[in-house]
Amino acid sequence: GCRGKGNLSTMWKSTVLVGLLLAASAHAAIVKTDIKLNDKTVGKFVHDDDVEGVKPAIILVSETGKINNFAIDQAEAMIGIGARAMVIDAFMFDETTKTDIATLTIGEMSAIVIKAIDATKTCEVCQSAVDPSKISVVGYGSGANAVLAAAAKGATFNAGIAYTPILSSAPTSYTLSASAKPRLLIMPDYDSIAMLADLEKNLGDEVHYEVFIQYGTKPWFNVDTNGNYASDQAKRALTQSASFLTAVFMGTFDIAGTTIPNVQNPQTKIKSEDFTYMDGNEELAGRIVRDSTISSAHAVVVVPAWKGFDSYAIQRLHYLANLGYIAMSANIYDLPIGYSVEDMDLRIGNLTQWRVAGDNDKGAAFTRRIDAARDHVLKQDGVTGASVIGFCFGGTGAYNTYRFGSDYDVHASFHGSMIQTRDFTLTSNNAEFKGYLAMYSGTTDEGESGDLLLAHLKELSDRNGKWEVTRYSGAVHGYTEWSRAGSGYQAWAEGRSFESFNAIMDMKKLTVGSGASSLAASTVLALVA
Repeated sequence: GCRGKGNLSTMWKSTVLVGLLLAASAHAAIVKTDIKLNDKTVGKFVHDDDVEGVKPAIILVSETGKINNFAIDQAEAMIGIGARAMVIDAFMFDETTKTDIATLTIGEMSAIVIKAIDATKTCEVCQSAVDPSKISVVGYGSGANAVLAAAAKGATFNAGIAYTPILSSAPTSYTLSASAKPRLLIMPDYDSIAMLADLEKNLGDEVHYEVFIQYGTKPWFNVDTNGNYASDQAKRALTQSASFLTAVFMGTFDIAGTTIPNVQNPQTKIKSEDFTYMDGNEELAGRIVRDSTISSAHAVVVVPAWKGFDSYAIQRLHYLANLGYIAMSANIYDLPIGYSVEDMDLRIGNLTQWRVAGDNDKGAAFTRRIDAARDHVLKQDGVTGASVIGFCFGGTGAYNTYRFGSDYDVHASFHGSMIQTRDFTLTSNNAEFKGYLAMYSGTTDEGESGDLLLAHLKELSDRNGKWEVTRYSGAVHGYTEWSRAGSGYQAWAEGRSFESFNAIMDMKKLTVGSGASSLAASTVLALVA
């Protein structure tokens, strides 16, 4: 049988968690126990001795398939979300005589993960500590391929995270477990991005997944003993993993989009102010929404979709104010705040006035229009800096501000089409990128998919851009719009998008109290190991 070996080692590690599962604590008592199967050490069980009761479990498969210090360090970081962790030795389960994980077949990898899941449920020390209904698997490099292989062969587990999988040898088809279809977070390195379209095609329509890619990453970018290690990107990937696993364990992926989050019951301390501001000689209607009890905060400029600054855009101002930001409208069309353009021809006409592929002058004017809102809000009391977000047409605007080198801490595009506006061949057009770009889209959104996506990311990367892209399986264009419930709104993708945005803001210390705000959404925002 599977049993715990008697010798235990204890160490202290500082972790910080923003979320519901654990209160932030200065130290955690980490216990590591060797797990035996048929007198072979198949894994090392890692848990916080101060956390009692059964908890979700995370199985880790290292880049070599063996137990190593990197995987143990990752396990120690991940148990900060209130889970247990098992680092496995893939070669001790008697499923193969091979010694190189990269040579294992998809079937062999899957069989190893299935045995590891069983061991994590049944070993002596695990039985009183692990919730057998909440098992996730995390892998790195070839270990990430083991995660994908297990999903492809129908293994039963809740979720899988694949860090820098070897996409050239990843599964080409998936037959999911009938009893539990795992959600997948797949984090390819940028060097593998040419195979992204094939990856998404092979995953198909039945697999629930998100793909997360960051600038400048190479294979094993998160392994600190590897020459490709990238510290900032590794930390960001860890926050993405923590929030993903927390959503899985809490079951928030299954919440239907029936209410408008954080807006349905407006707080009385949230104040709205209307005014006019200038874009050159043009006077525009504007609105700022903020928490009157917060004296100092970061501003977020909101660029609306192609209907104008309608009720949805106003709700987003309140949503951001409830999170502790000072939210400012960007009036693109020079229409009253709250007005919605319903005529399709007028929408197209308004849109093409500001956004045409290959038109550098319109792209520059679009950027200046958004920057006018930023310039106004930066003059307000207590504003410490500015970021910009946009939806659909407005998402293109937020992407545009990054391309043209506008000064924002974060530029976030939600289902905004990637349109070639800035002409980088112009010698006068030499402004460098400023801040950080985050782009969120659905895999069915042609405006941010396929060769178009690859071309734009190469263009940004060739100019040292700092960006991240997250893609949500099956999500359509406009997936964040609450009014489209039943026809396009997808609560899990919308929620994950804003968890990601807030994690970026928190890591850059742009949230109230650098992440300590009591107004933060009730989900994990960051885990710093």
